[in-house]
Amino acid sequence: MIADPSDVSELGLRGYAAQAADELVERAASDDPAAAAAARSALTLLFRLAGTGERQEVRR
Repeated sequence: MIADPSDVSELGLRGYAAQAADELVERAASDDPAAAAAARSALTLLFRLAGTGERQEVRR
């Protein structure tokens, strides 16, 4: 799965969590491989913790 803002908006996050998720989506598209990988890992965890009911993998 490739994370994009519409994926994050479907999680129903609000406030700080929504802002942090949007920031992670931006960082996942970074030209810095280490920063992008860390952001993708964080997004994967966020999707799991948000209870999407599926194990999701976020790839660039």
